[in-house]
Amino acid sequence: MMEKTMKYPIAIESGDGHHAWGVVVPDLPGCFSAADSGLDEAIENAKEAITVWIEAVMDDGMVAMSPLRLVSRRIAPSPSLKVGFGRWRKWTRRFSTIRPKG
Repeated sequence: MMEKTMKYPIAIESGDGHHAWGVVVPDLPGCFSAADSGLDEAIENAKEAITVWIEAVMDDGMVAMSPLRLVSRRIAPSPSLKVGFGRWRKWTRRFSTIRPKG
């Protein structure tokens, strides 16, 4: 049996010698992360943040929001943030793929 995966878009703000790399998950309100050593760590930390966010929502008896299709993101803003992906135009954009439990 094939395991279900979910692919969430993430926005990554580049860090430098004095600032961490910042990560925002537009489809999950309040889900964010950071990294000190660069893009690869930022993406891995985003996976952990998404997993913890979804587990917390499910523990509260709610249903986690599925990622919006990329086409939808270009046309319509995120209902949770009231903004589209364009807000992070200067940020690096990637996808974080997770395998939710349950």
